[in-house]
Amino acid sequence: MSCLGLVRLRGYAVQFRMLGALEVTQDGRVVPLVGVKQRAALGFLLLNANEVVPTSRLLQALWGDRPPATARKILQNAVSGLRRTLVDVELVTRAPGYGLFVGRERVDWFLFQDQAARGRAALATGDLKVATEILGGALDLWRGPLLSDLVEVGIDWPELYPIRYQRLDVLEDYFDARLALGQHFEVVGSLGREVQLEPARERLCGQYMLALYRSGRQVEALAAYRRTRHVLTEELGLDPDPHLQELERSILNHDPALAGPQAGGVAGAPTPATAATAAVVPRAAAERKPVSVLLLRVDPDAGREGRDPEDVDELSRSLTALVRHEVERRGGTLHHVVGSVWMVLFGIPRTQVDDAHMAVQAAVAIRDRIAARAVTVPGFGSLTTQVAVTTGEALVTYADGDADRVAEVSGEALAWCQQLLTWARPGEVRACDTTRQVAGCEFGYEATTQPGSWSVVTVPAACTSHTSTPFVERDREMQLLCVLFDDARRRGRPHLVTLLGESGIGKSRLVLELGRVVADPQPVPFRYLVGQTRHSSDAPLEPIAEIVRQYATIRSRDERDAAERKLEAAVRTMLPPGDAGASALRDLRDLLFTPEAAVADGVRDRVVATCRQLFEEIAADGGLAIVIEDIHRADDLLLDFLEGLVEESRPVPLVVLATARPELQDRRPHWGGGKRNASTVTLEPLSSAAASGLLTSLLDHHGLRHLMRSDQVGESRISGNPLFAQEYVRMLREGVSLRRRLATPARAGTDPGHGDDRVVSLPQSVYTIVAARLDRLPRAEKTVLQVAALLDDPVSASSIAVVAECDPVEAQRCLENLERNGFLRRASGPGALAGQEYCFADVLVRDVAYAQVPRAVRARHAGRAGSDLLRRS
Repeated sequence: MSCLGLVRLRGYAVQFRMLGALEVTQDGRVVPLVGVKQRAALGFLLLNANEVVPTSRLLQALWGDRPPATARKILQNAVSGLRRTLVDVELVTRAPGYGLFVGRERVDWFLFQDQAARGRAALATGDLKVATEILGGALDLWRGPLLSDLVEVGIDWPELYPIRYQRLDVLEDYFDARLALGQHFEVVGSLGREVQLEPARERLCGQYMLALYRSGRQVEALAAYRRTRHVLTEELGLDPDPHLQELERSILNHDPALAGPQAGGVAGAPTPATAATAAVVPRAAAERKPVSVLLLRVDPDAGREGRDPEDVDELSRSLTALVRHEVERRGGTLHHVVGSVWMVLFGIPRTQVDDAHMAVQAAVAIRDRIAARAVTVPGFGSLTTQVAVTTGEALVTYADGDADRVAEVSGEALAWCQQLLTWARPGEVRACDTTRQVAGCEFGYEATTQPGSWSVVTVPAACTSHTSTPFVERDREMQLLCVLFDDARRRGRPHLVTLLGESGIGKSRLVLELGRVVADPQPVPFRYLVGQTRHSSDAPLEPIAEIVRQYATIRSRDERDAAERKLEAAVRTMLPPGDAGASALRDLRDLLFTPEAAVADGVRDRVVATCRQLFEEIAADGGLAIVIEDIHRADDLLLDFLEGLVEESRPVPLVVLATARPELQDRRPHWGGGKRNASTVTLEPLSSAAASGLLTSLLDHHGLRHLMRSDQVGESRISGNPLFAQEYVRMLREGVSLRRRLATPARAGTDPGHGDDRVVSLPQSVYTIVAARLDRLPRAEKTVLQVAALLDDPVSASSIAVVAECDPVEAQRCLENLERNGFLRRASGPGALAGQEYCFADVLVRDVAYAQVPRAVRARHAGRAGSDLLRRS
C-alpha cells in the first residue's frame, strides 16, 4: 500500500486498535489487559462504541448460550478492571448494561471509515492518484485480521463480518484505482493473494483476471475465472455474476477495451508485453528446451513383503514432500512419481543458467537427507537410494497452451537418465558427461566403468581459473567504480553500487580486478570482503556470514572452538561493552554457526541490527567494501538488509557492491533507483574488435589459431561475452561432450521443415545461457522472436503476422519491444523499408530461437510464409 496516505493515531492519551490484535496504548505505551474475558469485553464494547450494550448481549458474546452462574460477576469485575486501567475513558454503567464512549479519532476502526470515505470521494471525482494514496493509507491501518487475538481463542461474533467485508470493499476500491492508473503489474501479486483468501469474491476475481490479462497472462486469467466459478457452483450452488461471465468472454475474444491505460515506465525496468499483445500472439504448444533430468529410486530395507498399502502410501507421501522441498527451492519441478521412482525436471517451464548445477545439488541433498533418516515411517527400516542426473535437449509439450503446465517431455536425456539409474550403486549419484562439464565445481566426479557415466562425490572438483584470460575493454567501468569508492571515502557516506550484466559478461572478473586495486593503499584504501549468494541456501544471510568469517580470518578447516575464539578476538573492540556486547556476540555466533536459528522469528531483526552495527564500526575504522555476488538469487531478507545497510547506517565510508543478472529487475524494478546514495553500472558486451582480440588470444594460447575463421567459431558467435569465448575454446579442446548441435537455416529460402538445415556446434553452457535469456521474455515476444528466426532477415510485422496468424499491430509492438531490449535492430541499407523491418542483433539469439521451434512447426510456418509470397507476387 502507499505510505503517503497512512493515518496515525495522534496525540491522545488512550488509543484503541482493533484492526489486528486488540491493543490499547496510553501516551505511546501499551496498556496491559488482564485475561481473555476482559479483552473480550473491551473488544465487544468497541464494536458497539458510543452506545449502551445490554448486559444480556455481553454475556451472550462472552459465554454463548450457556453462561456460568458467576458470569455476571466476572463481567462486572472485567469492567471494573477496565475502568481502573483506562482512567480517562468514559466507560459507564447505564441501564440496561454498559457503554464505552470515545471520540472517533481515538479508534483505528473509525479512522479507517473516515479515511475510506475521503478516498471514495476522490475516486468518484476521478482523482485517481489521491484516491490511491488515501485508500492505501486507510488499508495500512490494518495490522492483521480484525481482533485477531480474540478470534484465535474461538470468538466469532456476527458483528465481525460486516467490518471484514468493509475492508474488502475498500480494498477493491483501492485496486480499481490502481488498475485505472495502469498499475496492473504492481498489484497483480497482491490481488492473487487476496483471491486465494477470498475465492468466492467475484469483484476481486474480476480485478485479478483483468490485472493478469493486462500483464500478458491470458491463460492464468482464464484459470482464475475457472477456479472462482468452481467455488461458486460446486460449493455455493451459484452461477458467476453476469459481469464476471462477460469479462471471461471479453478475454477469450481479446476485446481491445480491456487493454486499459499504461502506467509510466520506470527507467531501467524491464518492458513487459501489453495484455493485448500476449493475447493476440499465440504461444507455441511445444518447444525444444535444454533440461536437466533427475531420477530417484528409493527401496526400503530388503526382506520385507506384504506391507500394508497405507504404510506404503505414508512412506511415499513423506518422500515426495522431501523431494519436492529440495527441488523446488532450487528451481526444479517434481514431474511425476511412479512406484518407487521420482522424476524431477530442471529448466521447465523456464531455463535457468545453473539448472545442471542445481540438479546435482538437489540429488546429493536428497540422497544425504534420506541416508540421515529424515524420513521415518513405522514398519520401514533403512532406505536405499539410487540417483541419476542427465542434461540435454528435450521436446516439451505444454498442457492446453499453458506455458507453466507441462504435459509431456521427450528426449534422449530421459532415456539416458534411466540407463544411469540402473547403473547407480546403492547410495550413489550418477551424472552424465554433459552434466559433469556444465554443473560447476561444487562437486567432484569420478569415472566409472560405463562410458559417459560419472559418480558424483562431495569433494569439490578443481575449478579452471580464468584469471589468466585477458581482461579487456573494462577500463571505463573500473574507473567509474574507483571514482565511486573514492567518493564514498572522501564524503564518509555509505553507497550502494549494483553491477548488472548477463551471465558470463564479466561481473565476477571485474570484482576480482577491483579487489586488486582496492588492496593497494592508493587510491582507494578499503577493506574488501566478498560473499557469494547461494541459489538454494537454507540460510538467507549466509553471504553476510561469509563476510564476517573473512573479517575474522575464520577458515573452513577451523574447529568450532577455534573459530569462536577468532570471532571474539576480531569483533571485541567493535561491539558495545557489557551485556549489550555479549548479546551482540551471541547474535554473530548464531549467524556463523547456527544460521537457521539466526533467521528465526524474534532473532532475525536482532541479528540484522548487530551486523549493521559491526559493519559500521569496521567502516569507521578505515573504510569497508562489502561485495555480494549474484544477488538475483538472494532472499528478500538479504536484499532488504543490503538496502537498509546503506540507507540506515550512520555516515561512514562504506560501499556495498552487489553483482546481479538482469532478472533482479524483474523482482525489484526499483532496486537502487532514484536514490542519491545508489548507483548502477551495467556491463555491456565487448566490442567486435575486443571480442576478436580475446578469442584470438585464447586460441593462440592453446595452439588453435587456425580455427579462428571456421563456421563453428568467430567473434560473431561469442556475442561480446568473455565466457562464451572461453567455452568455445574449451569445446574445441575437449571435444564433443561439451557440444550442443543446433539446426539453423542453411540459406535464404530453405524450407525449415524438410531437413535442409545447417548444423552448427554450440557449447552446452552457451546454449543454456541464451535459452535462459529468451525464457525471460514475455510469452508473446518470445513467440515473435522464434517466428522471426524462421524467416529471412529482415522481417516485418506483416510477415510475422502471416506466419504466426496474429494481428500485425500487436506483432509490431512485440518487434519494437524486442528492439528496445537488444534482441533485434532496425534494418538499414538498400531495399529495407524505412523503419519497418528488423534484423537479429545477435546471431546466437537467432540460432537458439530457431532451434527451439519443433520441426513440424517450422514446416507449417514455412508453408504459410510461402503462400504469402505467392499471393504478394
